[in-house]
Amino acid sequence: MSTGKEKCELLKAIRKQIAERYNLEYTPSECTHQGDCLGTCPKCDAELRDLQKQLEEKEFRILI
Repeated sequence: MSTGKEKCELLKAIRKQIAERYNLEYTPSECTHQGDCLGTCPKCDAELRDLQKQLEEKEFRILI
């Protein structure tokens, strides 16, 4: 089973791939959380919402 940090890094990599594929602005913030976590946080969720908004503005619809 993956740790929260591994899940966080995987999700960040997926968001980066989506941004590159659809030519979106994406600047992930550095995680400063110490210790294990659930793998997502309000900051990560905000990055995802921003990508979704950019896709909607470009009229792309994908499920994440």
